[in-house]
Amino acid sequence: MDRNPGDKRNNAALSVLLFMLPSFLLLFVLFDFFPNTGLGRILSTPATLLVNLLITMALVLLPYRKLWFRIVRGVVVIVCTCWITIAFYPQEFSPPIEEQAAEAVRAIRDIDTVTRNDLVDRARFEDPRYVVALHKYLDEIPFDGSYQLYRHPNTHTDNYTISKRSDIVRKLKGHHKAMWWYMNVFHR
Repeated sequence: MDRNPGDKRNNAALSVLLFMLPSFLLLFVLFDFFPNTGLGRILSTPATLLVNLLITMALVLLPYRKLWFRIVRGVVVIVCTCWITIAFYPQEFSPPIEEQAAEAVRAIRDIDTVTRNDLVDRARFEDPRYVVALHKYLDEIPFDGSYQLYRHPNTHTDNYTISKRSDIVRKLKGHHKAMWWYMNVFHR
């Protein structure tokens, strides 16, 4: 029985949508964990999606017969589009996200070298050692409203006052939320 040509187009369209899904999901994760994009995100998001769409369409429309080729093609599409999504993602005043992620992993890995001084000396938005110190010395944080997260004063848009443990999770910025989650799960 011959297949309808419309079925092939529908399958190709479905494949393109499925292969684009990791790129979309990764963008939403990046929006939440790396918010300091400035106006660059307005240009980079459509450009990223367009490049990923072109790559996905090119690889999906390649003729194939063998199962191994379809599997390799799928892996190549997902790896390429995710890499492009990360590479095109802008950061206005922070280092590139690859560098921020590497510093976060390094800070968590070196948890034994983190000291109480890191709570004071490194209390900046961009320093992951501060978050590790905050987690490590959580029992020493006063929950009476006198402690300011990141040692930062309250502004008209952000309140950094910590009155209870749950305030920390809600008020952490960017990828520090992911670090906090990881340390809660794996470094109790």
